[in-house]
Amino acid sequence: MIDVSQDRLRALEKVQLGFIRRLLCLSSHSIKAVLYTETGLLSIRFRRLVLCLRLLAYMVSLPSHKYVHLALKANISLVQEGKPCWLQDLRIALARLPEPLHLPLNLIAASNDDIMAIAKKVSQVADRELQADIQNNIRVYLLHNRLEPREEGPPKRFTCTLRHYLYLIPNPKYRNALTWLRCGQHDYALESLR
Repeated sequence: MIDVSQDRLRALEKVQLGFIRRLLCLSSHSIKAVLYTETGLLSIRFRRLVLCLRLLAYMVSLPSHKYVHLALKANISLVQEGKPCWLQDLRIALARLPEPLHLPLNLIAASNDDIMAIAKKVSQVADRELQADIQNNIRVYLLHNRLEPREEGPPKRFTCTLRHYLYLIPNPKYRNALTWLRCGQHDYALESLR
């Protein structure tokens, strides 16, 4: 289902944020962007768009006699008539992104790779938005321009990934302390950076 209603989307995001905050033992005042960059999760807004685009890529790749492909053709004709439908909702949701994206004009001629390229762009838009939020927030100065260690090669910048300290530190108290420090929620940060 595509989120066209902003109120319903906010309700879903609130549940997702509450879950991640509880998982990381962070307060309700923690910075939203950090929740996604530290866990490697996509915001539900972007995740649901990517899932819909994957479904569309599957629909486009099917032979024309399959029912799913016929449903896609019916959606295309509804869009052309200006009537509400799943495909129209997808177009609206893509246009509302911080960097608006658009589906190919001729979806029947589009390939699976064309649609998956749009799904990849949605993930890139999410990463850029999160990186900008991190860079512009003084409370998380430890996360500015950070590089992550890799098995081979020099460290590299990853905006969204499950951070190594979340699974390598076995003691929950130590893990929580490091999480609070990195996420700008330790006591000293609250006093000096607000």
